Amino acid sequence: MKTIYAGLLIWLLLALLLAGCDVSVPVSTSAAADTNGDYVSAYLSTSYPEALSVMNQLVLGSLELEGTADAVTAAQAQALLPLWQAFQGSALRDNAERNAALAAIEKAMTPAQLQAIAVMQLTGTDLQTWAQEQGVSFGAPGGGQGTGPSTDAQATAQARFGNMTEAERAAMRATAQAGGGFSGGQRTGGQGAGGTRTGSSSAGTSNALLNPLLALLTQRAGVSVNATRTIAATPTPAQSPATPTPTDTPALTSEPTPTVTPAPTRSSQGSVVTSTKASSATSNSPTGKLVIRDEAGVIYVVNVDGSGLHAITSGIDPSWSPDGQRIAYVRWSEPWGLFTINADGSGERQLVADKDLRQPDWSPNGDVIAVVKGRLETVKSHRFGPRGINSQPPPPGGGGERQEWVGVLKGVNPDTGAYYDGDYPADKYIESPSWAPDSIHLAFEGKYGLSTTAKGEDPFLLTPALQDLGYSTPAWSPAGDRIAYTREMHGYWEIWSMATDGSDRRSMTVVSTGGGASAYNNVCPAWSPDGQYIAFLTDRSGEWEVWVMAVPDGTGADGTDQHKLFDLPMALTYGFNGDRMLDWGR
Repeated sequence: MKTIYAGLLIWLLLALLLAGCDVSVPVSTSAAADTNGDYVSAYLSTSYPEALSVMNQLVLGSLELEGTADAVTAAQAQALLPLWQAFQGSALRDNAERNAALAAIEKAMTPAQLQAIAVMQLTGTDLQTWAQEQGVSFGAPGGGQGTGPSTDAQATAQARFGNMTEAERAAMRATAQAGGGFSGGQRTGGQGAGGTRTGSSSAGTSNALLNPLLALLTQRAGVSVNATRTIAATPTPAQSPATPTPTDTPALTSEPTPTVTPAPTRSSQGSVVTSTKASSATSNSPTGKLVIRDEAGVIYVVNVDGSGLHAITSGIDPSWSPDGQRIAYVRWSEPWGLFTINADGSGERQLVADKDLRQPDWSPNGDVIAVVKGRLETVKSHRFGPRGINSQPPPPGGGGERQEWVGVLKGVNPDTGAYYDGDYPADKYIESPSWAPDSIHLAFEGKYGLSTTAKGEDPFLLTPALQDLGYSTPAWSPAGDRIAYTREMHGYWEIWSMATDGSDRRSMTVVSTGGGASAYNNVCPAWSPDGQYIAFLTDRSGEWEVWVMAVPDGTGADGTDQHKLFDLPMALTYGFNGDRMLDWGR
């Protein structure tokens, strides 16, 4: 027991001394892994004797770069901060996410920085030596009791503390109180006490190292440590125009104050919390209607029991009105724009005549149709950006320019066809908006994953800040406490759900069957109006079909009784670009 306490004391002392140093990094990439599922770096080897894990090489190596021409810059610190924050709590749940984070860290650093760290060939002995130079002594890599700082080391540390700014001292005091194990998890055969690679874990770093780095990165990046998110009151709307005729450039109006459901509050973790929940009673069988787009772009309405199938129009991304009477959709051919139509195919009406609109979603109170207003943007092709419709790859050999899909999130008055004033805060890679039951917040897919947003708020990132990990098509539950979404796993897509603060992420489908059978995709989740079922598309039979899963407790966790909902006479397909292929109405 004394040995354990001594080890903890050593790490706390090391944390104090680490507060004068710093590290770097930002966006992500596909991560290579070894046979154990651990991250494989293109720069940093772990095959030499006593090699540190890639993560610890990045930490210690970045610290060793301080004071050199390759030290981490402020811009790198800004990109690195959210990635290292992802290693706290339960943000990174498995090796795929941890490896993607490490790949992002390396991607944010320059080749010169990584090569400089590689040349160091850092070992557990180097870690001990570095700690001793800072006034802390470690025992043997396999364990053992370290000693406290010597009198000379104490004097050196005190002198160093005296030369710090007040902000640096405050950061050091705050992080000195942070101890405990690393939440990313240390597997058996993982990181040894001295930081050597005794097994094959790529994520074995103590919070005693992580927290000081986060504090310093926060300071270097110029981010306020005490920043909090607030929900601004919805402004009182101005009188909307009475003219129902849409134009190519609709007038701007103030957005109405939602009144159908109570306004939400946010928990301390940032989740949107509704004051009421949908009934938890599970019906014997699903009810309502589905709207489905087929491979040819024809939109159909069908009862969930498979009866009453009829085509109503052509277009993409259909979305039900909350009363189940009308459907909003967009068209990417003449006449372009945002349209609504009655469920029986009558009363088609063009609301907005703009081109390049995507993924409309009708608010639960019926007052707003959220829609992505997009455009093609020319960018440098030094690396691939986020996927998007009509994105063009870079020319062979790299360099040059390419075009990618970007957009803004708008609100449209479904009665007048006018845009409401002001865009919803979101990054330019916005896709697949989905309303919360409060008709104030929306979930969306963006550059770094899934986020929530509302007017008067900054977007709140729900998933790890990893650009290429693959999250798509969020769907907010009618109860308001879960968000279903699709996530890429090993080249295939499956359906997950999470709480509205990004916690409690659970897989609801399985991407492959046992016995070596081929993996398959499960995409495009759509909740039933009572929150007891989720319809989705899957190609597990070899063709795209509409399936359903039961969610008897309404939580969206661990879907059960997955089966094909009905047979359809038309072919379906999925483009993996945020398409809303189906929606479930009353």
